[in-house]
Amino acid sequence: MRVYFNVKGKEENPYLEKFIRHYVKYKRINLKNITIEAIEESNKSSPDYYIKELNLLVEVKRVVNREETEESAKYNQFTLKLKKILEQRVIGQYMISIPFFYSTSKGKQISKIADEIDKAIKNNLNECSVEQLGKVKINTISKKGAGVCFSTHSQPTFRNPPQEVHKNIENSLKKANKQLASHKFRKKKCQKILLFVNHYRLFDHKWQFIEALTYSYKKLLTYPNINFIWILKGEKTDPELIYSRDFL
Repeated sequence: MRVYFNVKGKEENPYLEKFIRHYVKYKRINLKNITIEAIEESNKSSPDYYIKELNLLVEVKRVVNREETEESAKYNQFTLKLKKILEQRVIGQYMISIPFFYSTSKGKQISKIADEIDKAIKNNLNECSVEQLGKVKINTISKKGAGVCFSTHSQPTFRNPPQEVHKNIENSLKKANKQLASHKFRKKKCQKILLFVNHYRLFDHKWQFIEALTYSYKKLLTYPNINFIWILKGEKTDPELIYSRDFL
């Protein structure tokens, strides 16, 4: 089967093509060609795609850990500032490991943190405890030059995968319901699909996403424009159906 896009280069195209190829097999539909209409991005109240041959509307949403993304940005900014201070003080080259989720605490003073790490380096310590960060590990690479690089290590934490996924898809469900209600396609009586593309590194089991949807069960009852939800978890796995209004 040949798949044609009316707009090439759209970021979601590879995800949609993988989904459609699986969908026609799943439905046992025989088609030689499919043309996928990418709907104009300027129209934010419309879904991403319309597939005429299947009479499908599809909205593609990425599932990402927004908190982790924000923490990564803060981490990079913080370590760049800390690197600049330390490289003016230390002699030698060092790999310094700090907890990743340090920035959830407030009131950090970079100069004081640098003082503690600098003191530990001068005392030839492999690790030290910094009040604002927790445990800091120091690996001496060389006693020559002046260079500092950073890595991370995790603090022991309890994580609830379905609840985390729920928090990161709740707004997507609400927005997709509005987009899939597009007036342009209302008369066509399309099947309306929300396709989640998982970008979580740690959470990739179907049950985690199904359980995440249970937190939104009452709201899903009020979202009539989402007929089906599928999840695409990676390049090497087939999309999986995780929700149907027929289940209700």
